Amino acid sequence: MELIKLYKVMLSKKEGQLIIDKEKYESGVLKLTETGEIVSKLEEELKVFAVEVEAKKKSADEQAEIVGAEKSKVEA
Repeated sequence: MELIKLYKVMLSKKEGQLIIDKEKYESGVLKLTETGEIVSKLEEELKVFAVEVEAKKKSADEQAEIVGAEKSKVEA
């Protein structure tokens, strides 16, 4: 009888620990999913910014050529 009581106590503790571990696991999976979604959105934003940066770089290069041409005219 004493062994059965001990078994029930041990089983109860183990079950409690398993429930806690399961909740931690589910919380971790949820956080990973949310983080994945955030990263995906940031990647999309980065693609848009990369296009904008490339356009601004091209514009700046064009302006640099114009300034260089004007400078050589002034120096000549």
